Parts: sequence; C-alpha cells; structure tokens
Amino acid sequence: MEQDHIFQTFCREDAENILCIPISLAGRNDKLFWKYSANGHYTAQSGYWRAKEEQKLSQQRPPQKGGPSNCFHGGNIWKSIWSLKIKNKLKHFLWKCTQEILPINTTIFRRIGKGLPMCCGCGEEEEFVEHCLFLCRLTKEIWRHAPLQWDGLNHLAGNFNSWFGKLMEAIKRKDSIEHITLTIKFLWQIWKNRSHRQFEGQHTNGFNVIQKAMIEWMNLKMVW
Repeated sequence: MEQDHIFQTFCREDAENILCIPISLAGRNDKLFWKYSANGHYTAQSGYWRAKEEQKLSQQRPPQKGGPSNCFHGGNIWKSIWSLKIKNKLKHFLWKCTQEILPINTTIFRRIGKGLPMCCGCGEEEEFVEHCLFLCRLTKEIWRHAPLQWDGLNHLAGNFNSWFGKLMEAIKRKDSIEHITLTIKFLWQIWKNRSHRQFEGQHTNGFNVIQKAMIEWMNLKMVW
C-alpha cells in the first residue's frame, strides 16, 4: 500500500504530515511552495531567517511536562474553531465534540440514565463521539464517498481532540482552509444523518450525505 511505503521511506512525523496533505479537488498537479517567502520560492536567505526564528521560539518555550501528546485544549481550541469561516452552529457543534458534550447515546445514558448507550446505526458498540463520526460501519461507508481524504489522520480516529488538532495544523498550508471547511461539512452532515435516523427513522445513503455537504460547501464558497 502507498501509505505503508510512505511510512517506510520517511520518519513517522514527516509521513503523517505528508498523508495530511489533501488531494486537490480541482485536479491540479502538485507543486512546491515555500510558505516562508512572499513568492513561494525558497532562498538561502529565507531558510536562514526561518531557522533563526525556530531557534528563538524553541528557547522561549517552557519545558514540556509529562502528559498526553495532544495539548489542543481549552482556550486554544476555541480560538481555532472561532477563527474558521463557518456558521456558528458548526462552531458550537465542533466545540461540543471536543468537550465530549455532544448529545450522543453514551453521554445521555451516563448523565440521566435514559435510553441505551449503544449506537443507533450499527447497534454493535457504545456510541461515543469518535464512533459516531468515524468508526461506525455506517459512517465509514459515508466517508468512502468523500472526494477528500486525510489518510494521515486515520490512526487518530479514536480520539476526536487529537484528530481535530492534527486537522487544524493543516491550516498553515496554502489553500488548506477550503479543505478543512469541507471536512467539517462532512462531519456535520454525518451527525445530522445520525440524528434523522435515531429520531425520525430516516436513513440517507452515504453518497447523498456527502453530496449535501458538498452543496453546502459550494454555497459557502460563493459568498467568500
């Protein structure tokens, strides 16, 4: 598999960053772009000043304490979510996902003891945020129809905060904001489809779920 070949060729950090690069929706060819210069071209001078800046930042950082590798929490995560050009309902949806307060079956069952914690889709496992948005077999079928894939995030699907934190790292790259916004649209439509299935007995096939997200995304692009 191509993914295995990338991990065999590069160190893990570089491999994950490579796999996080989304495929162009317009079918454009890849090209090299140095984001630390105005014209996108690398020069020895721009490389030197970037290295000096990295050295300065590393000296200013406080020593790392023990704990989870993902530190995307609190005000930082809300600041990142709020900076996105998306509707407020999507921002609050993402916030609930990161704070584990999305009203899924497991959360409701543990808080008020009503219903069952099992997934209303597959009925095979308890419904956590990660199961609902990534791991349920019905959700996986939806993602298969998505024209945009983040292969480098697959191993983080069991922890939404880690997954979303890694996704937001891509915002530093040129034109990545469109891909991030589209990915959030996918998440929102997956959640809506889950809610329709649970409360109204309706189920939309994976292709149509993705199509709805694509239409919303295209409409948003028209007003940017």
